[in-house]
Formats: sequence, structure tokens, C-alpha cells
Amino acid sequence: MPNRMTAVRTNPTLNSTKDVSLNALTFEALWSAYPKFDPCRGHYQDQCAARLGVALRGCGIEGLSFRGVRCNADDPGHMLRAAEVAEWLHRRPFAGCPEAVSLMPGRWDTDAKGRTGIVFFDGYWHRDSDGPNVTTGNHIDLWNGSRLTMAGVTGTLATIGRFVLGRRSIGAGTALVTLICVIPTRYYSGKSIDSGRHGVGVLCSIGPRQFLGMDRN
Repeated sequence: MPNRMTAVRTNPTLNSTKDVSLNALTFEALWSAYPKFDPCRGHYQDQCAARLGVALRGCGIEGLSFRGVRCNADDPGHMLRAAEVAEWLHRRPFAGCPEAVSLMPGRWDTDAKGRTGIVFFDGYWHRDSDGPNVTTGNHIDLWNGSRLTMAGVTGTLATIGRFVLGRRSIGAGTALVTLICVIPTRYYSGKSIDSGRHGVGVLCSIGPRQFLGMDRN
């Protein structure tokens, strides 16, 4: 991973076909490649996009078609904005990535139980500049069917509080959630998020052992 360019010679046979073997992504590989600490040397309050970018690169997805903001403190520059990464994934930049699936706020983790993939939250956490009861901080993460990742002190506490101890007040996830690229044991197709803020959706969910075909992006 990534797959090398494959050249297929033409021939005079009408409607001829040739099978081409490709390496494919699994959720297990993506989960294993996810960093446990913030990888970017830049001083950013949240590095969820950078962490996901590192995991994708670890699986051979270089993000060459990503046109969003990157950090200049590292080479290659880390992706910085969760919403831009989600928008990029909505375009299904690698082979086999299905459409995003919308989930209902307040029960997204119940509806996504048993599915695996990349999940995006719009308006998930409280920025220092936000007013009371306002959350404008976005978040993008991996969902293993029962919980998010544990990266950094804040992420670990939020994950343990919500998914282990059942403290729904921690990282309540009442914002827009998109499961990006959902592929459980069978293909699950849904439409992308268009409901505005305070919804939930899942972008790109990949089954634990279900292979997702991919080309260099």
C-alpha cells in the first residue's frame, strides 16, 4: 500500500478483460496506525485531523488530492481542519469508499454500534471563544463499533467517560455526526449530511475484516 501503477497491454480480442489484484484497506489497519499522541509540532488546540492524516498515511493513503489547510511545521504538512478532511472524504477520494451516512443526534452511538469507520462531528466541543451552551469545535475520529479512539489526555477522558463509564455529559456528541465510509459485513449505503448543524453522520465506515479497495489518491 499504496498500489503501484498497473499497465495492461491492449489486444485484438473484443471485450477482453483482465483481473488486477490490489492491496486494500481494513479498519484494523487504520485503527492500529492511529497515533496515541498529537503528531503536529504546531501549537494547535485540537489535532484530531492531524492524527487521522497520520493513520491514513500509515495505511498508504497519502492524501495527495486534499486541498485543505496543512501545518507548515512538519513535512509532509499535517491536515489541520476536521471539517476540511470530512469534506475531502465526502468526495470519496479512494476506490471503494461509499457515500456518507447521516445519524440522529443524541443516539448516533447507538445507531452506529457494531459499525466501524471514520466519524465526523460538527460543533462537538467548546472553544474558549464560544459563548455559554455553544460548541463550534469540530472533531473527526475513528469509531470501532463501540467507542472512539483514546488519544491525548482530553480524548482519553472523554472516551472513558462516555463509552466506558456511561457519562453522557462528557463529549455528549449532540452535534452533527457523519460516519464516513461505512462498510460493515455487507455494504451499507446512505446519503451524505445536508441537515446543517446539530445532526450526526458517519463518514467512511470500514468493516473490521472487510476489505476496501483503494488507489493512490
